[in-house]
Amino acid sequence: MAFIMVPISFLWAHDLGILLVCAGLLGVFVSGQYTWMSAWLPELFPTRVRATGAGFVFNMPRLIAWVGPLIAGTLIANFGSFGRAAMAISLIYILSLVCAPFLPETKGKPLPA
Repeated sequence: MAFIMVPISFLWAHDLGILLVCAGLLGVFVSGQYTWMSAWLPELFPTRVRATGAGFVFNMPRLIAWVGPLIAGTLIANFGSFGRAAMAISLIYILSLVCAPFLPETKGKPLPA
């Protein structure tokens, strides 16, 4: 849904009321990506490194994302508008859909020792 809401929010919403609704929905779906971390992420790591592993997975994207504001101007200039640059960056959601079937299934398995 986040991938669907990006073009609606950045390319087609021109009225302030519609933009506010779209931004709220986009925020729900983008923030919802973090809901899996509390349930699935701890099941991937053994007890002795569970907090370290979960902290690494949660915070590593933040370390990578600091580059975003530095290159945002270049992306906007190359794509011609903020909306088009946002659409290009939102293609990462397709990568997540492709990778999801290859993630390990933990249902019914005991926690790693």
